[in-house]
Amino acid sequence: MLYTQSGAKDAIRTEGKERVFWLYPQDRLTPAAEDWLKAEGVRICRRDSAPTEFTDLHGGRYDHKPEELTHLSGQLLVPKTHPRIRFRGQLDGLESLLLLYGCFCPRQQQALGEMLRLCRAIMRADVLEEPLPELQLGGLDAATLRERSHYPQNYYGRGHFQPELSDGETLLRLNHLRTEIRKTELAACAAFSDRDGLLGRKDLIRALNRLSSYCYLLMLEEKAGAKAP
Repeated sequence: MLYTQSGAKDAIRTEGKERVFWLYPQDRLTPAAEDWLKAEGVRICRRDSAPTEFTDLHGGRYDHKPEELTHLSGQLLVPKTHPRIRFRGQLDGLESLLLLYGCFCPRQQQALGEMLRLCRAIMRADVLEEPLPELQLGGLDAATLRERSHYPQNYYGRGHFQPELSDGETLLRLNHLRTEIRKTELAACAAFSDRDGLLGRKDLIRALNRLSSYCYLLMLEEKAGAKAP
């Protein structure tokens, strides 16, 4: 496993009065993660063989996974209230909503499928501590998504709007989806903020922000009754 700074932070154990980070033979640290651990005074230790037991954040060891704990990464167990587990739960809920609304919004099914694939890529990048590759949504890159969501009047023949009861089920479902994306983005910010308030995993947070922008564009298209040129 390749540990980024946020992953390394979550894998620190407390052994006695010392904070320790264990590396197994298959594990690697990014340069930024290694520098951060050293700056924090965390001792980096190496094991000669792969783990044969589960461990928790306080150095506790288990022959099997207790039901009250869950996997964060590898053999590391954390409480189910851990911020990154909460984030994954929110992301899982967002995926379920995309699947459901894909059935109710046939015209947007392809777009919602793209959004679903991005959500699953975000989940994979978090669980495996991998960087998230740059992805487009609807053939639009990040700059275009930002431009269209900020200045919709230039592309959709209308400016920003607030949904109304008369807007119909499809638009209102898209609006619900947009608010769930925002909740997931906030959960990601809480999960990857350090004690000084600095954000890690900005790639995941940016992707969720783009997902929200794209969902808003789908709402604009539904309101206008046509795709932007």
